[in-house]
Amino acid sequence: MDPEKTQTLEPGAPRAETKPVSARTFPADRTAPRAAAAWLRSLPTGLSATRLADAELCLDELVTNIVRYAWTPAADPDSHSITVAVDRTPSELEIVVQDDGRPFDPTAAVLPPIARTLEEASPGGRGLLLVRSIASRLNYERRDGVNRLILAFPIEATEQA
Repeated sequence: MDPEKTQTLEPGAPRAETKPVSARTFPADRTAPRAAAAWLRSLPTGLSATRLADAELCLDELVTNIVRYAWTPAADPDSHSITVAVDRTPSELEIVVQDDGRPFDPTAAVLPPIARTLEEASPGGRGLLLVRSIASRLNYERRDGVNRLILAFPIEATEQA
């Protein structure tokens, strides 16, 4: 996926027929990113090992961003949660991430410029670029106070067996 050409799902837009695999809710705390990635790894996704590692990396990055930035620093993390659902279509694995944090559309976020030299480089701030580059599809909608992000990873014919 070209990081500059993300897709945004219009609220209420139909999606390809999906088959639920599993869903889980995680507390919005520092344990959530790794817990969500480990949970994904435990599911029968049908993805190759390489694609599953990519999906885990993207999920970890997005959940980390939600935990760090979705709520004000004074917010009680026990009062918030992040729900992750995994669905399959005939050709894709979809990961749906939902939170009740501040509105944020990662498909429309302006990415920082890529550093041309080591002196220009700074740690962090490249997670959305990574997600946009790896996921084959990235859709966002906000409805009823909830951010909903769908990441998709293609399932190749050899992976579907």
